[in-house]
Amino acid sequence: FTSLPDLSNLTKLNVLMLYNCQLQIMPDVSKMSNLTQLALGVNKIKEVSQLSGNPNLNTLELQDNQITSLPDFSVSKSKLKILKVNKNKLESLPDLSGFIELDTLYVQENKLTFEDIIPLTRQSGIVNLKYAPQD
Repeated sequence: FTSLPDLSNLTKLNVLMLYNCQLQIMPDVSKMSNLTQLALGVNKIKEVSQLSGNPNLNTLELQDNQITSLPDFSVSKSKLKILKVNKNKLESLPDLSGFIELDTLYVQENKLTFEDIIPLTRQSGIVNLKYAPQD
């Protein structure tokens, strides 16, 4: 299947893992305020929606998709600690400074330049950064 039925009534859901499901559209998780882990790796997702309705999200795994850009997360109040967006088609990264608890970031195998990576090195909380190789 390439998309999911409406999941908006699952407001108490803590973990949503949908690996290798051939998803082309990211499910709407905006009403899942209790969501702590969202794992959508190994799919065919091209666009990422805002995560402003997910203040408790601490793990976001979007690796091995077809994502070309990420939304502006600068206003996010998320507790995000782990962000995996490796193996996509990213050509730039948004401002991630709003994620003050972010300590793990995987961006390897994208289309990023060294200039895209430099601002990430200034985020003091990141202790696990993987950025090479790039495509």
